[in-house]
Amino acid sequence: MVRARLRAALTAFLLLAPACGPEPVPTPTPLPKVLYIGVTTDHPGWSTHEAGTNRRTGFDIALADWLRSRLARDVTFVDLRLEERIEALEDHKVHMVISTFSITDERRKVIDFAGPYMITRQGVLVRKDDHRIKNYDDLTRKNRNICVASGTTSQEQLQPFNGKGLALTVEPALQGCFERLVNKQVDAFSTDQLVLHGFAKSRLETRVLDDLTFGAQEQYGIGLPNHDKSTCDLLAGHLKTFLYEGKWEEFLERNLHPANLAAYKPLDLDPCEDGTT
Repeated sequence: MVRARLRAALTAFLLLAPACGPEPVPTPTPLPKVLYIGVTTDHPGWSTHEAGTNRRTGFDIALADWLRSRLARDVTFVDLRLEERIEALEDHKVHMVISTFSITDERRKVIDFAGPYMITRQGVLVRKDDHRIKNYDDLTRKNRNICVASGTTSQEQLQPFNGKGLALTVEPALQGCFERLVNKQVDAFSTDQLVLHGFAKSRLETRVLDDLTFGAQEQYGIGLPNHDKSTCDLLAGHLKTFLYEGKWEEFLERNLHPANLAAYKPLDLDPCEDGTT
């Protein structure tokens, strides 16, 4: 009788046990048939849009198109200014942003990232026939006029020298600094070195100082809405293929042609953040 009661109690426990366990993991929401991808329109070598046409070119455009093929989805590009990228993700105007988007702790508080797919540091662009700047001291201690875009890492890094070893010219956008350099209104233009390679390729009278970099390493990732771990995991898997099966080198060489491709290649991807945090 006792054994019969024990068997009955054990059976009842096993039947009730699943109800006391953890909540089931929700099935990831599948990607929509049409992906809205935020991009910029005026970054040579990275993302440009030829006015009056559907023609877009650049590394980030090539990456977006490669992902479109891998994911078997259609893509609609959404034009964004750099300062609009986070808001577009927060307001769900786009599914992702592919636009030289630096991964930072501050940004991770409000959006997610898949990546990095590229690394770089701050660099310097000069006119091809100007050889006065060769090193960091030449840049910061010889009273050169250096142009930076507002809110960029280069502005942050060079601001302490403003009025003490250089004159800082601040433009609202990168294109403004590039035009000032070409028109001989400033001595140099500073931002992410790989972005400068794109500008240099568009105007052959300028050149990147390949041996002059400064500041912390910048890591570019694909921006995603916050707590979108399932999409992040999916994109991270594809980015590993992209990085290590040849397309990364092909796209970088074709669009930017830097001196040392390997210097810009990430060793690994960051883990995707837990969507519940």
